[in-house]
Amino acid sequence: MVGSAAICLLGAGLLLAPWEWRDRILLGAVLAFVSVPLLARTTSALSRLLLEGGRKRQLAERVEDLSRTRSGAVDAHGSDLRRIERDLHDGTQAQLVSLAMRLGLAERALEKDPKAAQALLGQAREGAELAMTELRAVLRTMYPPILADRGLDGALSAVAARSTVPVRLEVKLPDTPPLPAPAETAVYFVVIEALTNVTKHSAAKSATVSVRREGERLHAEVRDEGRGGVDESAGSGIRGMRQRVEAVDGTLYVNSPPGGPTCVRADIPCGS
Repeated sequence: MVGSAAICLLGAGLLLAPWEWRDRILLGAVLAFVSVPLLARTTSALSRLLLEGGRKRQLAERVEDLSRTRSGAVDAHGSDLRRIERDLHDGTQAQLVSLAMRLGLAERALEKDPKAAQALLGQAREGAELAMTELRAVLRTMYPPILADRGLDGALSAVAARSTVPVRLEVKLPDTPPLPAPAETAVYFVVIEALTNVTKHSAAKSATVSVRREGERLHAEVRDEGRGGVDESAGSGIRGMRQRVEAVDGTLYVNSPPGGPTCVRADIPCGS
């Protein structure tokens, strides 16, 4: 219809226009019919090129982000392994060595001095209990059994109950679909580390922990009204939290102006 209307208008223009203008009108019409499709094809090609360039930039930025977060995950994993090795060497292993020595002394003293042997056996029993406690503490830092037993809600309730600073806990998690284990673990350790910072550095009288799921995102926030001024470069544990969150493609936000308040928020994907 548009083409027919254009032809009609061209014919009317040729009939009504003076003779000296008809050649110009006809030439302009021919140029228009030739140049408009060419211009449209050129514009379309340019648009595709720009879109492809935008997608390539987005892909390059995504690759760069993944490289950075995976590097952080490797660093965090290496740091965890070194910490676990140190804890086992300085704690559990030392307790087990002491336990073996006391059992050896008790064995040699059993016939000659039964009372001394009994005392050594009692000390060995206490050492074994302490070694088991320290071993359980190390295992909890790898994957807390409480997450498997009670879920994230129950695990955070236990963390809040153990805190020396009063904690107001708000958890809104639907029963289904279940949360991925990496997302649960990341939030669990972020809350623990953030509350540890509150206890050690903030001088706050209370803290609020809020965890909720919105669609395919898991949000966790720890807030206190303490002195603020958190410095990530000063070894406040923020770097470890950030690496743990970024390892599961999440983002950690820290807002802590001098004088407070301090807000640590993690945003983690939890879709299938």
